[in-house]
This record gives sequence, structure tokens and C-alpha cells, in this order.
Amino acid sequence: MEYIINLRINHAAELILERNMAIANMAEYVGYSSLALFNRHFKSIKRISPREYRLKYNKQFI
Repeated sequence: MEYIINLRINHAAELILERNMAIANMAEYVGYSSLALFNRHFKSIKRISPREYRLKYNKQFI
């Protein structure tokens, strides 16, 4: 299960930088039905929230 979670979160991290999609829609796109669970998993793996990740790494938002 951990492998699948990592795949989903890494895919979401790529999408965050490539698309201007709402975080909630992105969570659903990578297979999460709960935004809270997606946020928890993302922060657990990346050590930063999806929103903070977008702001920090996506140059178009800087």
C-alpha cells in the first residue's frame, strides 16, 4: 500500500508543477476521494503541504 501512496503523491507533485489545477481536483485525479487524506499523505512524504509545494517550486506562482 505504501508503494501506491508514494506513486500517487509523486504523480500529484509532478502535476502540481505542470498544471494549474485545483488541489482538490488533483487529489481526485490521482485516486483520492478524501482531500484531507491526500493532504496528510502529501505532507507526510514531501514534508510540505501541496499548496506550499506549488508556491515553492512552481516558478509561475513566484
